[in-house]
Amino acid sequence: MSLVVWHEIFFVLSGVLSTIGNQWLYYQGAGGDGFSMITVLPGYIGMIFPLVREKNRKVFVSASPSIATHRLVLFGCFCDISGNFVAALGLYYTGSGLYQVLYSSVVIFTALLSWMLLGSTLSYIQWLCILLVTIGLASSTGVGSIQAERDLIVTGSAIVLLGTLLKALAYVIDQIILNNSSLEGTQLCYYTGCYCTIFTLVYLSVYTLP
Repeated sequence: MSLVVWHEIFFVLSGVLSTIGNQWLYYQGAGGDGFSMITVLPGYIGMIFPLVREKNRKVFVSASPSIATHRLVLFGCFCDISGNFVAALGLYYTGSGLYQVLYSSVVIFTALLSWMLLGSTLSYIQWLCILLVTIGLASSTGVGSIQAERDLIVTGSAIVLLGTLLKALAYVIDQIILNNSSLEGTQLCYYTGCYCTIFTLVYLSVYTLP
């Protein structure tokens, strides 16, 4: 089995397990009604963790991006943090099962934004798949047993979809940076991890910890 396949398997498993873990934290009262942001910090720390190796630090230090590139990276970080914040809030209302289904819409939003902002072409099959997935996502909302529960699920679903839209925008911005050869993939990962970790720690110190 190729290394790429293993990476894909670990990526899927980590997404599922992290969502279940986040939901468990909410059940324990650690989620702060979805506003605490403690569930997204480990992901950002993981992006900068490879910097403990000297070789990776040299790659990071060797980067000399322009001010315009830094601004674009910061905008991507803002979209990423906002997307995680909004999606985590939606998870509090929808639960881990429905959340995981809705979060898959990030693929749709990324494809559409790439088509609009990057000029990427989509085949008829891809458009058909987007339509089918959209229909499936729409049919998965509003499944509560009573009206109040159904309204809460619909609201939570809309919040999750907004979060995935922001995440998709962050991915497209990263692709723009890579297409412009402003940063290499590893350098972009490190810069994004550093900025997002700093912003999240500031938020935690101001809102969550008090």
